[in-house]
Amino acid sequence: MFNRFHYNKCLYNSCLRKGLGWWATIRGALALVVSLFLLLFCSSVFALNVDLETADDRTVIVGDDTYYLLSPYMNILEDKDGALTIEQVVSSENDRFIKNVLPAPHVEGGDSTYWLEINLSVPDNTDKEYSHSDNKESVWYLEIDKPLLYIAELYVPIEAGGYDVRSADTQLPLESREIVNVNSVFPLVLKKGESMTVYLKLQNRNLSLILSVGLWKPVAFIEKIAEEEFIYGVFFGCMGILMIYNIFIFFSVKDVSYVYYVGFLAGMTLYIVLQYGHGMLFFEDIFDVFGDKTFSIIVLGAYFFAFKFFQLFLDINNLNVWIDRLVNLCVVIVACNVVLSFFISYYTAVDWVTLLSAIILPSVLLIAFYSMTQGNVNGAIFIFGWTPNILGVLLSVMGNYGVPYFAGRDEVFVMLGVVFQALALSFALSNRIKLEREVMLIAEQKKESSLQRYRSIFDNSLEGLYRMTLDGRIVAVNLSFSKIFGFFSAADAILENKKIALTLFRDSPVEYKTLSLGDTVENSFRLTGRDGISRAVEHRSNMIFDDKGSPTHIEGALVDVSEFYEKLRAISEHEKEVLKKDQALSDMKEMNHFLSMMSHYIRTPLTAIVGYSEVLLEDDTKGGAKKSHVDTVVGNSGALLRLINNILDYSKMEANKFTVEKIPLDIMSLISKLAPEFTERSDKRGLTFAVEYLTAMPSEIEGDPMRIFQVLWNLCDNAVKFTRMGAITLEVSWRDATQQLRISVKDTGPGLSKGRMEALFSVFSQRGGAVVGDGCLGLAISKRLADMMGGDILVESQLRQGCTFTLLLDQKLRSDVVWLNASGVPTSIDQPSKRNKTKQNVPTLHGTVLLAEDNIVNQQLISRVLKKTGVTIVVASDGKEACEYCEKSLPDLVLMDINMPNCDGIEAVEYLKDRGVDVPIYALTAESKGSEVDRMLSLGCQGYLSKPVNLTALYQVLETHLTQGKFKK
Repeated sequence: MFNRFHYNKCLYNSCLRKGLGWWATIRGALALVVSLFLLLFCSSVFALNVDLETADDRTVIVGDDTYYLLSPYMNILEDKDGALTIEQVVSSENDRFIKNVLPAPHVEGGDSTYWLEINLSVPDNTDKEYSHSDNKESVWYLEIDKPLLYIAELYVPIEAGGYDVRSADTQLPLESREIVNVNSVFPLVLKKGESMTVYLKLQNRNLSLILSVGLWKPVAFIEKIAEEEFIYGVFFGCMGILMIYNIFIFFSVKDVSYVYYVGFLAGMTLYIVLQYGHGMLFFEDIFDVFGDKTFSIIVLGAYFFAFKFFQLFLDINNLNVWIDRLVNLCVVIVACNVVLSFFISYYTAVDWVTLLSAIILPSVLLIAFYSMTQGNVNGAIFIFGWTPNILGVLLSVMGNYGVPYFAGRDEVFVMLGVVFQALALSFALSNRIKLEREVMLIAEQKKESSLQRYRSIFDNSLEGLYRMTLDGRIVAVNLSFSKIFGFFSAADAILENKKIALTLFRDSPVEYKTLSLGDTVENSFRLTGRDGISRAVEHRSNMIFDDKGSPTHIEGALVDVSEFYEKLRAISEHEKEVLKKDQALSDMKEMNHFLSMMSHYIRTPLTAIVGYSEVLLEDDTKGGAKKSHVDTVVGNSGALLRLINNILDYSKMEANKFTVEKIPLDIMSLISKLAPEFTERSDKRGLTFAVEYLTAMPSEIEGDPMRIFQVLWNLCDNAVKFTRMGAITLEVSWRDATQQLRISVKDTGPGLSKGRMEALFSVFSQRGGAVVGDGCLGLAISKRLADMMGGDILVESQLRQGCTFTLLLDQKLRSDVVWLNASGVPTSIDQPSKRNKTKQNVPTLHGTVLLAEDNIVNQQLISRVLKKTGVTIVVASDGKEACEYCEKSLPDLVLMDINMPNCDGIEAVEYLKDRGVDVPIYALTAESKGSEVDRMLSLGCQGYLSKPVNLTALYQVLETHLTQGKFKK
């Protein structure tokens, strides 16, 4: 008997493992159209019933047929607490069993155990050969048509008395069963002329139990399994093709929704495999890893992928934020339940998955319906594809929970629903690609149309429009832009794109920073185009950013406002009061007023210089009158020079090109140089000028001596200028608490009102739109200089009580600094003696001086000064002539102007030094600081002289190099 059982088991298993399943899968892939028909055919197989011959109303006569449905002829006993033994069941009275007449009765699941009593009889007069054995035995397969039962035990009576107990349930590993099948199948040996009563003990926790029991001939059973595997092969072939198809699409379009969809299809396929068992033999490794947890894990995994696909397919994120959050919550719940499935019992997990299915699946349909009502076409497609799957699952659940009509048909419903859904959604995804391509095509057409409209607007705009790269190259302009710059075509303008860019953006770093912050750069200027026409232009530009916030290019517009400004100028002559209220022109008006007032203050000393110079040309001007005229010319020249220097300093400050030094200096020595001039000026106006040191002073501080002197000179000049009677006091003190040097200039002038003080350090005044005066420019520069040196200027004043201007300079003194006059009490120094203006002493010198200067007036002026010393003067008009002279004959001293034609001073000095010419060279420049002076000094110049030339400095340089015994013979 053992050998026969082993033979039949091997026959069945080899048929499945050696090709039936995989061959069915291949045939299924080729027979997609026939699959639905075969699935319907499967439902008829499950409902199969045959007429039985019976000896009485409860005994099944086993004859020559290959299959017998035993359910209508069995008796059922419910053991509610599962405590009965086989002995108790057999010895119990028959009335405890309930006679069943249904093909597939349903009973409640839970803790109840059900005993089935089946009477079998084999007649002696069977026509066919019953068995090849001498005992006339035949092997049959007793099948319980319900997969994955918790308890499935068969009790077969034995000759020695008692019962042989066999198990085929989930508590037993699949490979350990006598017949490897997901259903509980038992081999049963029947003999001719014998009758026997067998008992089945069944339990299906939590779910209802379908009591469908059949008896099969082994060959018929194998054929039935083969047919079922063919049907499942069709199903798996369909699902495999759909998954491969969608994976291929994913690699084509890189849309992650296809990955989620393939994951969902794989989960549903595994669900069919695990739930209904046919074909599961090829996935034993899954059971080896997860055991009975596999079912709930696979279903929950399918739900996870379904939700992710559902989110993307219906675009839930853009549909409704709350629905999107709800779906995300469901995803989290499903993921958590996957983990929990490892720690809870199988039947609890099945109950929970069933409950989730009953809640989630209809909810998904509702969300899809809402999406459809919002105009999403995919919502309708999703409903069309999802509904069959939901119906299949619900009908399967109804069959599992005991609805008679659906018993035995649940897997058909589920498979049909899954296949129909997979086909529908696969076609929907493919259609979505088509729709997306159509949308992209429409978008491209709209983009092209918009681009054409934009190009038309761009080309025909009255404004000059341009587009520029981030590195400053103009790549596109319209005709209006070209005309503003005087070009005949856009192509001509683009060829000059760098020059145009420099014209548009004159302060490039600052303007680029403004653009990068998303602000608009606006400026106005005048330009002279290629056609020679001067135009007033207003310019505005913006930086364009992409979706990620990265800058891509710059766009801007130019407007020719020449005609507008001409009209505005005409209106300004008649309606100045109206124009003053026009805020759009306020900046331009202030600049016009500034230039006008600076012109006035420049013309005033210039008029005196020109007028008295013409008077001096007259021969009859002699004696004291001539000296007075010369003093007037010199005084006004100094005032004019200071004003021009202030204007230049202010311009540098506005352009952020002004720098200050920080070097050691003696503040008392610096003030002593300042005092004589203002003492003399005060005396002339009937005032007194005094310097007072209120505390001990450090012998050395750090700062820019030239700029500190400039600030103090401006403050003293302002005090002397506006004080008519009284005194000007310069007070100097040191504050230990704040480490601060305080220099205050006090006067007894008319004082200032509060409103006047607020605008004191501004070049522009809102009082009547006029500039306060040249003194205001000096104060504004002084304020800026104090700020740049890390200090400040404070003002205290009351009307008719004078003003006090205080310069504050923060200092960090050395620990070894020497303190002067440190008596602890205010100390007053003697008044500087009056400066007697004496004629500058002219030294007597010998030698040759080469003067390289291109300006004829400067040549004559400097030559005249040099001739008084007795030196020989050689004049060169540019650097080239100077180099040629030095190659022929070396002078004793060279005065080299920096800016000259043909060859400038820098090139000339570099040329001479490269050829080893050893001669003292001093640079002549109108710029006291800057890169040009630094370059000259680095090339080997001994120093520089500023223009206008200071005679004292010039004579000092000459005496250093041309005194008797020092000059070359």
